[in-house]
Amino acid sequence: MVRERKNDTELRAGPLIPLIDQSVAGYSGGTFHIHILNNYDSDRAFFREKYPALQAITVDQVVLPEWRQPSKEDMN
Repeated sequence: MVRERKNDTELRAGPLIPLIDQSVAGYSGGTFHIHILNNYDSDRAFFREKYPALQAITVDQVVLPEWRQPSKEDMN
């Protein structure tokens, strides 16, 4: 989801140029808002019910590391 930036420390969702295109789409003044959910148990049950062949397959859970905002150096 793209939301309005609250301060200059938040990353832009898009570049300033082309100014009109980015501005109209809301990207020049916006930033990304990302929310990650861990629905492993319910998703696994859903897919195993929908695709019975998955009953015999072992699926490991891998959780994403905690997100950190990249620094300006990371973005170059």
